[in-house]
Amino acid sequence: MNIRNELAAANRFKMYNKMSGQRVQAALTGGAGSHLNAFATWDGANSTANIMVYNYDPTRVFGNNISTETPEGISLEVDNLPFSDGSTVTIERYLIDANTSNLAKFYSDPTHPDPNLQRILLQRTINGGKLVLTGDALGLGVVLYRILPPTVVP
Repeated sequence: MNIRNELAAANRFKMYNKMSGQRVQAALTGGAGSHLNAFATWDGANSTANIMVYNYDPTRVFGNNISTETPEGISLEVDNLPFSDGSTVTIERYLIDANTSNLAKFYSDPTHPDPNLQRILLQRTINGGKLVLTGDALGLGVVLYRILPPTVVP
């Protein structure tokens, strides 16, 4: 069981490893009962912002696992980006949850989708020095958003 847990942590390590730079303030405005948490970094050398949001419910993790998992909506606003208004930035989005990039689930059921860390590319426009991302929901898991400068398209 310990080996399986260590292998399941491999994708989380890959995700954390992408967060270069200095830690910066991240504030959440979740409602009562929210289990969302976040932290962010800014890499001035690469002009890259990294925001990790995670949904962690200790009752489900350490308890009897009978609570119902309810995905929580995410609306992310990133302020003070040094990019011009109207410029388009690329966001790399990585997700680890019960259905995506889940190595432990793959080991228990080999028909489960590919357990490698999967990337989705999004593009958004800077408006008023801010980037706004809406529409994501996160159950128990973690999501990383890497905001790349307008000149970088992976």
